[in-house]
Amino acid sequence: MKNKLWLILFILIIFSLGYFRDRLFVNVNYQLGTLYHNTPSIYLSEYFLFLKNYTYQQLYWSKWILTIFFTLLYYSLTILVTLITTGKKSIIKWCTITYVFFFVLSGLCFLIGKIIGNPEAGYKFARIFMGILQSPIILMILYPLFSLSFKSKSDS
Repeated sequence: MKNKLWLILFILIIFSLGYFRDRLFVNVNYQLGTLYHNTPSIYLSEYFLFLKNYTYQQLYWSKWILTIFFTLLYYSLTILVTLITTGKKSIIKWCTITYVFFFVLSGLCFLIGKIIGNPEAGYKFARIFMGILQSPIILMILYPLFSLSFKSKSDS
């Protein structure tokens, strides 16, 4: 019962975090577009009006920092959820391997795009893989795998 309460709490946290992250990035992109095209800022949500205080460069670089921050946050939450609900420390290794794999894959896509002279395509795929790391997708895949794996081992 205690594990189910933890799981419900983490699900609420993860989806709230995802909603906040999405709203933040959408509003940063709106403000970047406003600054780039030198147009009035009409799309910013009232909760993100503070973004008007930053320059284009500051917002641009903040997206990179926020990407790393949210990736590490989802990595931590993935480990916590699976560790608390299963109690198996081997999860940390597999979560780390999965996150490193997608991070390296993202970097390779970005690099290959530059090498072949199509940086937009490389960036597009890199963004997709980094988007996976900044979402509950990895957790949604690993949690059932770990749960089934540990359950089948305890049944045998």
